Amino acid sequence: MKRSLICTGCFILLTMFAVGGVKLKMETKSKSGAVTQTGWIYSEGEDRLRIDPDVDADSGEMDTSMIYRGDLETLFIVNHEEKEYMLLTRETMEKLSAKLNQAMTDMQKQLEQLPEAQRKMMEDMMKKNMPQAGNDFEVEVREVGVEDGLQKYEVWIGGEKRSEMWVASVESQGLPKDSFAPFQKLSKFYEELLSPLASNPMFQSMGANPFPGFANMSGVPVRIVHLEEGTETTLSEADVESFSSDLFSPPSGYKERKVELE
Repeated sequence: MKRSLICTGCFILLTMFAVGGVKLKMETKSKSGAVTQTGWIYSEGEDRLRIDPDVDADSGEMDTSMIYRGDLETLFIVNHEEKEYMLLTRETMEKLSAKLNQAMTDMQKQLEQLPEAQRKMMEDMMKKNMPQAGNDFEVEVREVGVEDGLQKYEVWIGGEKRSEMWVASVESQGLPKDSFAPFQKLSKFYEELLSPLASNPMFQSMGANPFPGFANMSGVPVRIVHLEEGTETTLSEADVESFSSDLFSPPSGYKERKVELE
């Protein structure tokens, strides 16, 4: 659920970039119309983006945040409950990929030393429990056509239709033509960040871009239906504000949780 809200929020974000910072509120509703999730997106310039995917409406408390800093080429994953954060860079992910690939090689060598019957049992168990390489997470965005005066798109992942989006043109909303530039930068960075893991079965799902095809959609989403969850996300608030630079960094006092590379 949080993944789909993050995806939706990022798509809405790319249509709203203009002069100054932007603060957006997203609401996800169930089939009954009840609000099931509220999230916020903050952006400033081309290099700063913060996504709070699930914020308590009463207390303002949240579990996680994702902060993108293009100027630092860094993605922060913040855990507010544990008051810690992980720092992800290209170098970090390349080292992690090398470690995982070595672990897979070592495991294969150990399997080869087992008696045939025991080796087959272990291999069958691994195939059953480990995602297999393939196109299970391949993303395809299909332009369906015009419906009710709006451009409709479908997002397919692994051959399954996951969502439908109705989009108005950028020009009709009075937005600049380069409104997509900041999001394209984030989407490209995310692909580069996780590409070293894409071939590792243990992280096949991470190899998929959670911002699927949005850079190819020109317009402002007015309705997004998540088919698997049976929910609908809409933009309920949009304000132009100036933000403190602290908003785009992990909170003071939070500890860095190192990615284990040794």
